[in-house]
Amino acid sequence: MRVLNESIARQANAEDGVKGRFWEGRFKSQALLDEAAILSAMA
Repeated sequence: MRVLNESIARQANAEDGVKGRFWEGRFKSQALLDEAAILSAMA
């Protein structure tokens, strides 16, 4: 599985123009501090 995943990750990194682990930097968390932020995230 590792060998298979490595080739897929390398291809995805090349397509996206990024380096590092596959999920590194692709997703970020943000605090939802008020009700409007929560509703916006749910939309």
